[in-house]
Amino acid sequence: MKIPAFIVFWLFRYIQPVVGYIGYFFDPYLSYLCNRNQKHIHKHKMNMKIKIARVARKPSYTIGHLFIDRHYFCDTLEPPDRSLTSASTYDDILLAKCKGPTAIPQGIYHVTLTKSPKFGCILPLLMAVPGFEGIRIHAGNRPKDTRGCVLVGFNKLKGMVINSTSILRILIDRMNAAIARGMDVELEIR
Repeated sequence: MKIPAFIVFWLFRYIQPVVGYIGYFFDPYLSYLCNRNQKHIHKHKMNMKIKIARVARKPSYTIGHLFIDRHYFCDTLEPPDRSLTSASTYDDILLAKCKGPTAIPQGIYHVTLTKSPKFGCILPLLMAVPGFEGIRIHAGNRPKDTRGCVLVGFNKLKGMVINSTSILRILIDRMNAAIARGMDVELEIR
């Protein structure tokens, strides 16, 4: 039995606040229903855009705000920011890393979900980070937990993030949903 488009639209547009964020998964289908009669639909691949805005650069850690598609999602904890950018040379990166734990360079990175050999579970992996290997987004609370990576959570205590494990699960679920819809996941660090 085929359900008429206006019923599907009504269900997910007006029942969504009651059901929760289920509409998040069906928005591409609803957009298709609303736009299918238009002749000039742009067929370009959409990306899930994650942005980390570094807001507190301290000597032993860096705090940032993580946004998903321009909406605040959580805070981040990284090693100290040593002002590396995507334009930094490999020698500049190695010199900065000699000073101690170092946050990855600012730039745009493709993100995939793969099994981490170190953690033994599926975690986001940042691809092609200049001068770094195996950079992941994972759970942790303190600067020593970063291991050079990005921790997610809420910065309610100085120099720490809390609720990291639950926030990481939600982030991975959102990434899985985007990948299932054929989207690429892209992370920009500023």
